[in-house]
This record gives sequence, C-alpha cells and structure tokens, in this order.
Amino acid sequence: SVKDIMSNTSDITAEFDYCENNVVIYGLRGNTDFSVKATLEDENPCVLMKQGGEIILEILNNGYVRFRVGLSELISRKTVKDVVQITAVRERNGVLKLYLNGVLDSGIKSENVNFASENAYCYDSGKVKIYNKALSFDEV
Repeated sequence: SVKDIMSNTSDITAEFDYCENNVVIYGLRGNTDFSVKATLEDENPCVLMKQGGEIILEILNNGYVRFRVGLSELISRKTVKDVVQITAVRERNGVLKLYLNGVLDSGIKSENVNFASENAYCYDSGKVKIYNKALSFDEV
C-alpha cells in the first residue's frame, strides 16, 4: 500500500521510471514518438542519451549535436557554443527534429524503427529527461 503525508493509505499500483547510475530502467519501446531534453553545463563532447545501438543523442568532438535513430542521422547546423538546452524529438510519423535553446535547428524524415526493450543510458539523469511522446513546439 501507499501512504501520503497525511497518513492516508491506498492499495493503488503505480509504474514509474527508476534511474540508478544514470540508467533509465524501462527505456523506449516499440516504434512510437519520443523526446529527449538535455540541459547543458558545458560544451564538452559526450553522450547525452543512448539506448542500445538504436538511439543516440550526443555532442561530437567538433561541437555539433548528433541525433540518430536507427540508420537515420541528424547533425545540428550550429555548434553547442552558447547552447543551454538540446531537445531531440521523434514524431509518430518518423520525423526527427533537433532544437537548440528552443529553436528548431534541423529535421529529417527517418525510417520506421522498432526499439528494443533495452535500458536507456543518460549522461546525467538530473539533466536529461526522456519523454514517451513527441514534445510540441510550445513544450520544447
């Protein structure tokens, strides 16, 4: 059972993502839409989010952002210099979009990919959020 701060109890069941050592248990599954939002502290090259060999969001050595889903790859047109937020979106129709500081940087149509049930690795779970929906322009 669950008890709230007022000592009320209930026998409800809830499912949530659990994050330990920057691994999000229960990563993305199927071929649906999703979004990854990362807040940056610096512009050092790193993997922000990765799930198996199917999905990766990273800052490359040259300062550009790479968002890959399956065989489709999107490279930002701008470097991450002066960027504090990166948002990568895969829409239900397969379109990949990359936003830097809330502004659309680039986009492409990707092939249909079925994601395995592997766990997703996040660079820093406090700074990287995974959403099981395509964030709209207003939500980015």
